[in-house]
Amino acid sequence: MIGSVEVALLILLAIIIAGPILAERLKIPGLIGLIFLGMLVGPFMLGWVRNQGLVSDLGDIGLLYLMFLAGL
Repeated sequence: MIGSVEVALLILLAIIIAGPILAERLKIPGLIGLIFLGMLVGPFMLGWVRNQGLVSDLGDIGLLYLMFLAGL
C-alpha cells in the first residue's frame, strides 16, 4: 500500500488521464476504462491506494458522478 496522500493523488490523476485514452484504443467507452483502472489500483486488487481520508471522499464524489451519468 502507498501511504502518502500525494502519491495516491498522483496515481488517481494518472488514471483519470490514461483511463479514457486506453479504453478508446480498445474501442470501449472511456468511463469503463476509468472504472476498470480504479478497481485495479484500489484496495481490493493491487492495493496501491488505500480507502481512507481524502481518497475515500474522492471515491464518493466519483460514485455520485457515475450515478449522475446513469441518470442522463
